[in-house]
Amino acid sequence: MNADILANGYSFLFRGYSDTYSPTIKTDIQPRLGITYQVRPGTVMRAGGGRYTQRLGITDNIFTGGNAPFQPSSTVALGGADLPGGVGSNLFPFNYSSQAFNYPSPNSYNWNATVEQEFSGLGVLTVAYAGRKGVHLEELLNINQLQPGTVQANPTGIQQDSLRPYKGFSNINQATNGGASFYNSLQLNLRRRLTKGLLFGVAYTWSKSTDFGSSNGTNLPNAFDKNIYYGVSDFDRRHVFVANVVYNIDQYSRSSNGFARAILGRWQVSSTLQGQTGAPLNVSTGTDFAGVGPGSGSQLVPTTARPQPFKSFAGQSGTSTWFDTSVYPTRINATGQVVRDATTLTSQFAGRFAPRGTRNQIYGPGFQSYNAALNKTIPIIPGHESQTLVFRAECFNIPNHPTPDNPDTGYTSGTFGRSTTKGQTYGADRQFQFSLRYAF
Repeated sequence: MNADILANGYSFLFRGYSDTYSPTIKTDIQPRLGITYQVRPGTVMRAGGGRYTQRLGITDNIFTGGNAPFQPSSTVALGGADLPGGVGSNLFPFNYSSQAFNYPSPNSYNWNATVEQEFSGLGVLTVAYAGRKGVHLEELLNINQLQPGTVQANPTGIQQDSLRPYKGFSNINQATNGGASFYNSLQLNLRRRLTKGLLFGVAYTWSKSTDFGSSNGTNLPNAFDKNIYYGVSDFDRRHVFVANVVYNIDQYSRSSNGFARAILGRWQVSSTLQGQTGAPLNVSTGTDFAGVGPGSGSQLVPTTARPQPFKSFAGQSGTSTWFDTSVYPTRINATGQVVRDATTLTSQFAGRFAPRGTRNQIYGPGFQSYNAALNKTIPIIPGHESQTLVFRAECFNIPNHPTPDNPDTGYTSGTFGRSTTKGQTYGADRQFQFSLRYAF
């Protein structure tokens, strides 16, 4: 045996299978196509599209090297370390991580169409549509998950691991490239080159991004139906506006009056403005009301209707909410109080997941930023532009206006739905920065 290992490595372990983990993908062709047409002087139309693929390396989501016998791990459910199954004797079931055998390369199809129009004395206006479809995106599935309702269908004390499809194992987290995403956007851009001392740009994007999971580490709650997790992407920003301006105050830069030229000449003022809508938020829970056993991540809390946005800041003492919390399930407890708790979910939604459309229904507060800078260039040696001192004063967040933080999305929290603080989700403090630079 030792001689065989030295001669052939561990090839005998594969027993006729390929020594590669997954089949090599030989169809990662990435064609691109673009076309430009000048309709008339000052008017140009462009269109293009292409396929883009990603070369996969070692995944950092499942740690396939962390399996038995090298780094075994086990779970304990319904009991303690000495009685892990809760009843009788129990062998510690192994946690396992794996990568799907069929593992196609993630790729996307991008396309766009653009019209540019030049306006004399003003600048260039660009109107564009851009779209993207991502396919074969990585997601995590617990392929040893119980069918929904299994926990409720079995008496308390039954070892859940004994009910799993693959006996002897607990969670089997498998990375599989079955995800997809869609992106569509309208993009407007007006820009002016530096002319007569003035440069500016204004850009606006209206877009929507949807997917089955926004990162390669997303653990889908239902391994049997990924479609229920389809919704707007975690990073979706529906509206984004950016503007910038630079103006050279050079009326005195060439003045015959040396004093005026030195004090009032070579100034430049610039400013940027950015505003965007907030990020989508989920209301989820660790309560397994769907009855699929541990190891499948958190579950989305169902709603009776789509929560309407109120966008009201509560502060430390207020009770107003950022969104309508009445659409989330409640019950009346033994003392007559209306509560939201684990029992509410397990009694009203036992054995089923929240339906498609529940994910990322809430949008948090948006973000605004107003910044400005003032520059002064001071020649050190008259007539030598290569030797100058540059003074720069900058101010960030000029209004010093903090933005409300994301609301509390903890389903059982006493401040559920409220935005109680400011300035933590986005930086809120006004900052001044000064510098003096010698340029040569």
